[in-house]
This record gives sequence, structure tokens and C-alpha cells, in this order.
Amino acid sequence: MLTGNGVGQQDRVGCCQVAQMRSDWAGHNSEGATVASDGFFPFTDGPEALINAGVTTIVAPKGGVFDDKVRAVCRNAGLTLVFLPPGKRGFAQH
Repeated sequence: MLTGNGVGQQDRVGCCQVAQMRSDWAGHNSEGATVASDGFFPFTDGPEALINAGVTTIVAPKGGVFDDKVRAVCRNAGLTLVFLPPGKRGFAQH
């Protein structure tokens, strides 16, 4: 079930925050949720926002310069991170 959608934002953190707000407005709890992103996380701030929201799994494309740092932040928080191959955009396929 889609509980929050952050599509159309120009930055990953804003996207995560908008998805969280929409989920909250709809009365959903993000604890234990899975996030699917059609773009890679260029920095750790997007995943950190999701970790703070209680998300436990992120599926996102690989390809950022700081993928190793993103992976480490997720691992240290106990979050499962599934990297898709570079160029694969997950559910969107575009």
C-alpha cells in the first residue's frame, strides 16, 4: 500500500519529507515501512530523514558518488538498503 508520495520534488530530502507528511496526513505510521525511490540518494541526508521517520527498508538505484556513505548510514541504523543496478529506476522504469 502506498502511504505517502514525495514525487516531483527537486531534492531527495524534500521528497522524503513530503512523503512522510502525506503519510502522516493520511493517518499512517511509517514505523517499519519500505521506501522505493526512482533516483539514487546523492548524500546521506535523505536516508537519515527516512531513518528518523521509522522506515526500515529502502530500495533505490545505485550510482551516487557517496553510495558507500549512504550504505554505511543505513547499515549503522539497522536499515536494509537494496541497491538496484546503475541505470535501473526501480518501479518507474523510465
